[in-house]
Amino acid sequence: MPDVIFGHSGWGETLFLKEVWPEAKLLVYAEFYYRGSGADADFDPEFQSPSFDQQMISQGRAAHMAQALAHADRGLCPTEWQASTHPPMLRQAIEVIFDGVDCDRLTPNPDARFPLPNGRVLQAGDEVISFVNRNLEPYRGYHTFLRALPAVLAARPEAQVVIVGGNEVSYGRPPPGGTGWKDVILDEVRDRLDLDRVHFLGKVPYDHLVDLFHITRVHAYLTYPFVLSWSMVEAMAAGALVIGSDTPPVAEVIEDGETARARGTAKVRRGRGHCGSCRRSGPEAARGR
Repeated sequence: MPDVIFGHSGWGETLFLKEVWPEAKLLVYAEFYYRGSGADADFDPEFQSPSFDQQMISQGRAAHMAQALAHADRGLCPTEWQASTHPPMLRQAIEVIFDGVDCDRLTPNPDARFPLPNGRVLQAGDEVISFVNRNLEPYRGYHTFLRALPAVLAARPEAQVVIVGGNEVSYGRPPPGGTGWKDVILDEVRDRLDLDRVHFLGKVPYDHLVDLFHITRVHAYLTYPFVLSWSMVEAMAAGALVIGSDTPPVAEVIEDGETARARGTAKVRRGRGHCGSCRRSGPEAARGR
């Protein structure tokens, strides 16, 4: 008989646990409550067609979370905005506690090195632009990033671009033809890119990802209004300058005038050992204090 059960229930993973262990306290990770409008589902008209069918699909996805919270003793959510996606009655059952950052591991490292598949070794101080998704797709702004690269690389002839992410679909729809989004978007700009300076690494081990954050000069994070990725906050903690979409999950962590400077529809934040879990910046946060 467990004392406490903690589980993610985005797809109903914690359903029926109270029936099996009625005495245990059940804590549900209430990461996001799907909506038919006003969040991710109708954000990008290029790839999304708001419709009655889409609203019904979103309602169906949300049913798992509603049922899970109805049976849970408490819900947990990492950000205020993600918690706000839940209906008011469910929101009352949710505590906002950020996942946290390992500031000892992600503190800036001026001695970091990052080998590329072609044999070149990048190091802290190089002009490195990083982009990290679980899978490369519109939900996380892959199309926006890649379409901007020809102009960025022309303006910065020494820049190297490192792109991490698979070629499957985590969120949203796959492109026509059943392929991944990577080549669909890349084909739009391939003839205007110096591909010797753009490095697609696929999925990498976490230690390798931390090394990348340590040598990154600029990290791009261009998400829809959706769950906040750990990668953005970890890049901040490692000291990268972050170019972020001006969407609610990003704006909650990147504050104009305090930790960022707004420029049009993007926000720019230079991390100097910022620890997103404790909301501090500077040397003490970098040391994880």
